[in-house]
Amino acid sequence: MKLTHVLLLCFTMVSCTKDPDDSNEFMADYDMNGLIQSVRYKDAPDFSPTISIDEASGMIPCSYWDKGYWLINDSGDGPHLYLVNSTTGKVIKTLSLMGCQNVDWEDLACYVSSNADMRLLVADIGDNNANRLNVKVYSFDEPHFSDFDTINSQWESFQPQELKTWTISYPDGPRDAEAFFVDPFSGQPFIVTKRTARAMVYSIPANPSVGGDTAYYLGSIPTQFITGADCALDDQGVRRILLRNYGQLFEWVWPSASGIDEAFMHPPTILPYDPIEPQGESICYTLNNGFSVMSEKVDTVFPVIYQYSLK
Repeated sequence: MKLTHVLLLCFTMVSCTKDPDDSNEFMADYDMNGLIQSVRYKDAPDFSPTISIDEASGMIPCSYWDKGYWLINDSGDGPHLYLVNSTTGKVIKTLSLMGCQNVDWEDLACYVSSNADMRLLVADIGDNNANRLNVKVYSFDEPHFSDFDTINSQWESFQPQELKTWTISYPDGPRDAEAFFVDPFSGQPFIVTKRTARAMVYSIPANPSVGGDTAYYLGSIPTQFITGADCALDDQGVRRILLRNYGQLFEWVWPSASGIDEAFMHPPTILPYDPIEPQGESICYTLNNGFSVMSEKVDTVFPVIYQYSLK
């Protein structure tokens, strides 16, 4: 069974009623330097040829093409979604998403809706100086080959189907964040901060509200500089959460009967990560139950996609 971001019935929907003053917020307390090494994945990754994308900040696998990955760039680029062939390193297509704006795109997520449509979510949540009054999240149906010109690899304007836009503010002031993932059971998105003493976890509603939404503070974990995230169901139907920083990769198991607070209250395993990337910001689960990572370009060194498989 392939690892999937399938949406199931929402019996385990995470509550959105917490704020920074809620006594029920979780505060995980374990030693991130003394974690157990995962035995689930092979130590040595496969890797793609170099990919000519400068500031890859988010990635997910293409759901219908096992060689394909969707990638985004962060600030400085337009609202572009890139489809990359991982066996050749070639950018197959660049879609300029109409109705979207790239202030600082930092992560890419996906899940399968109740209508059986694969939904992509772009998290425009970067805020290095913590001065944005609100941030954005965009959600739309995954583009298919039939939706765009696959012969010409140059960019084309593209109207995302069923586009939804969240306008998000934080209850405790602006936050810089680069990590974003979606619960495959409920479709509810989560944000994990970067430049805080502890990584702070927020949820946002599964659907945007007219006039904007306030993120809900859930709790924190004892690490920082988190640059990417993903969540998906494994081959046993159990949710797993990936978080990464520049030097380490972490995985939490999220049992179906528990809330996200219970998942994060238990220490993660540390995942194999060799070679260390120059500026790793992207991480995602793959269609075959493994995971992949990718760096931004640093100086003249273009990134590759490292793909770690199950043992």
